[in-house]
Amino acid sequence: MDITVHEVTHDKTLKELEKASGGDWGGICVDNYFKNFLTSVVTSDVMEEFRLKHTGEYIELFRDFEMKKRTTNTTEKTRVTLRMPESLLIYFEQLKNKSFKQTIQESRYSKSMKCEGDKLRITPALFEEFFSAACTGIIDHLRDLLEKPKVKGTDTILMVGGFSESQILQTYIKSNLPNFRIVIPNEPSLAILKGAVLFGHDPCLISERIAKYWYGIASFQKFNPKLHKTEKKKDDLCEDIFDICVKRGATLKLRDALSKGPYETNRDDQKEMDFEIYVSDSDQPPKYVTDEDCHYIGTLTVELPKVKKGEKRSVFINFVYSMYMPQTMSTKK
Repeated sequence: MDITVHEVTHDKTLKELEKASGGDWGGICVDNYFKNFLTSVVTSDVMEEFRLKHTGEYIELFRDFEMKKRTTNTTEKTRVTLRMPESLLIYFEQLKNKSFKQTIQESRYSKSMKCEGDKLRITPALFEEFFSAACTGIIDHLRDLLEKPKVKGTDTILMVGGFSESQILQTYIKSNLPNFRIVIPNEPSLAILKGAVLFGHDPCLISERIAKYWYGIASFQKFNPKLHKTEKKKDDLCEDIFDICVKRGATLKLRDALSKGPYETNRDDQKEMDFEIYVSDSDQPPKYVTDEDCHYIGTLTVELPKVKKGEKRSVFINFVYSMYMPQTMSTKK
């Protein structure tokens, strides 16, 4: 589940106020809750046997749940009906020496669900429990997000994506955020695809973004035993320094450049300079490119002009927000 905040500007483009954030609160969270619930009833050995030997029916079971997840309206107070694959019921009876129906009647769920033939009928209250963790996580995150000063004044929430089709989620958000206008397209799952197509035709629709990551270059610094790790020492320098070029959370305007440099040559006969570009999603500014949260994304090679012996050459690196993400360019002096 990703949540971001945009402002519609005077020229009808979008300005990102808060970078995409979220957590494991999407439809998969509900699927996992249902899977764990069903496994607790039929036991893990039966469920695993069913998954391995009848994979098609296993997938169909969760596909049926997916449809119920999107279309069920628990305010109607009628039981939710799920079809139970016959092979699953047979495996259960063979391994447990009792019927699935009898097991439910003897369980703590005897009042909240019942088995009728190959149908599992669940009360609305129990069905809503499958959504509890996801809905609570979304609302808590939304409330924290809406308290931030830079998003004050937000009055509309747009719900898109497959999980937004869930009437249970829609009702939960509307009841917990009554002062906001909730906008849900007719086909929320297709809205993302349509938006991607529109953005592909006109990437300038988003004029400002918030940098989601730290971007930097592998560099050297004069070694300082109070600041640097001993194993990073190379002669009198410290290697693998993450030289930050774009700060996480920085505002990136379309086609604006963030310049870094100068980087000077260290040999008269040097014909090119290589810049290893790294990205990090750590909360704190990264120190070394070898840190756990740092990832190598590519090398920028800059060809250098010929100069007189002893004359220094330098390179500036420009990070430019161009359409989709920061891109690198270089200027030479």
